[in-house]
Amino acid sequence: MGEVDQRDLVATKNAARRALQAWGLRGRMKRLGNVENVVYELAVRPEPRIVRVTEPIHRSRSALEAELHWIAYLQNAGVAVAAPISAADGAAVVVVKEKRKTYFVSVFERAPGGPFRGQRQWRPELARSISALLAQMHRATKKYRVPAKGPRRHHWLANDHLARGRHYIPRGDKEALREYDQFMAWGRSLKESPGTFGLVHTDLHWGNFFVDRGMKLTAFDFDDSAYHFFAYDLCIAQTSYRNWRQRLGDRGRFKYDDFCDQFREEYEQHYRLAEIWWRRIAMFERFRAMEMFAWCHKMFDLRYAKKWQLQLLQRCRANFGKKIDLR
Repeated sequence: MGEVDQRDLVATKNAARRALQAWGLRGRMKRLGNVENVVYELAVRPEPRIVRVTEPIHRSRSALEAELHWIAYLQNAGVAVAAPISAADGAAVVVVKEKRKTYFVSVFERAPGGPFRGQRQWRPELARSISALLAQMHRATKKYRVPAKGPRRHHWLANDHLARGRHYIPRGDKEALREYDQFMAWGRSLKESPGTFGLVHTDLHWGNFFVDRGMKLTAFDFDDSAYHFFAYDLCIAQTSYRNWRQRLGDRGRFKYDDFCDQFREEYEQHYRLAEIWWRRIAMFERFRAMEMFAWCHKMFDLRYAKKWQLQLLQRCRANFGKKIDLR
């Protein structure tokens, strides 16, 4: 069974309610997500709060504290993020036991605006807003320093679905295993330097930001943040748009190349990457497809796959085996 399929959602919700006493909060909770974490919106005044419950099998307490410290740093640097809220005793993460299991609970501000609305909002202003937000993060993270003796986020190679990808990808799937071996070797070969590599979001797709009426974005869900290449961060946004173009077909009037042109032009007003890293975005898109293929096999029991899971796997596999210049 996948990790999500084994989760006790009743125990998770009870753990969240008990943990909220540390913040002095109570109210109606609506579940928003159930993938790597269980996420709720808490109806309180004057503004709703976001409550996240994490199991130790996914993240350690120290990894969560490192994530929240970085988000707070980004907020102080002027980056638009949904900031964490400390409990009354100053704790960023509260530990709760429920049915003999341990849960880690964190609380966040709710991002202003609302969810991305697809066709109506994929336009040049949005390409520029996403790009500017990522550039601001990259510029800020260059100066970020982990506190002395403080917890540190992981390197991308330590992601379990990558480190143990051969364990999760079915043994008989030789095509996927070749793709895994090829792109893991390519990723390891890339040189890490402060101007192109650092602590980044790694998952800023259309589901992980809210948009207000002025097209200003606020990022959230930094759970996958890791030390990775800045170009990987850029690839996520561009791939997100490509996927929406495929859904919209001819109705997607804003062409993919136009999106990428606007995206790069805006990014370079805030931060500069060498040309080689822009060319490598295509390779990172292939890397991401391989990564998500392994991740799906880790997280879900695909014998009972839902439609969106099958579609994701199909999109990933469509990239396998294509010739590409791995430089």
